[in-house]
Amino acid sequence: MSGAVEPPIDPEPPVVPVVPVDAGQLPYTGGDSTGALLGLGSVLLGAGLLLCGSVLILGRSRRRML
Repeated sequence: MSGAVEPPIDPEPPVVPVVPVDAGQLPYTGGDSTGALLGLGSVLLGAGLLLCGSVLILGRSRRRML
């Protein structure tokens, strides 16, 4: 014996749980872009409301000047 200690051998590999997938449904891969789409939609909505409000204010101020 040379004094070297061998690591114990694990007889069973770790079990990875398998989540069943419904028919026609893709499994979740982690590439979900829902948050980004909601953020972009809210930015576009805010810009549209700002544009509509500024056009409305400019239209009212022009009527007063005439």
